[in-house]
Amino acid sequence: YFNMFIAGSSLTYRGNNDVFLKSGEYTWNLNFASSVGKHFFCGVQVLNIFTDYRNVNIETKKNTVFGIFTQYNITPDSQFRPFIELSYNRGNYYFPPDAYYPENNKYYTYIGLGGGVDMPLTFISKNLFIDLSYIFYLQKPKDKIIYDYNQYIIGIDYRFGKMRRI
Repeated sequence: YFNMFIAGSSLTYRGNNDVFLKSGEYTWNLNFASSVGKHFFCGVQVLNIFTDYRNVNIETKKNTVFGIFTQYNITPDSQFRPFIELSYNRGNYYFPPDAYYPENNKYYTYIGLGGGVDMPLTFISKNLFIDLSYIFYLQKPKDKIIYDYNQYIIGIDYRFGKMRRI
């Protein structure tokens, strides 16, 4: 246990070309995880969400979501690592349906569910991996209509330690 650690980072973009409000949203995800057995990793993450408005005079907004996650490794003894992820997160990213920009004055809960794969980049380094993932964040509570948050991830992971062979 705890024989491998992963540090990861990604920067993803979502555009909105609405006729009334054109915006770009950048999410910078930083995460750190540790193996806790043959099949599981547990870790922490921070999503920094920057929304930039192009056709209106609104300041760039920064929202933050932070949380804990667990990943189940489908093929634990392989360098090619497909996984399923579940997370619990808190943050101030909230998109009300009657507004064109996120509010950031309250904190909300997000339950994340998704999956991905780490693929080795051995031609650069034996410890460097590309992370391709998709996570759906269900925003709670659902007492009013709000938008959930989806994130595709194209990132880089660096592994410290070795894959455990059993």
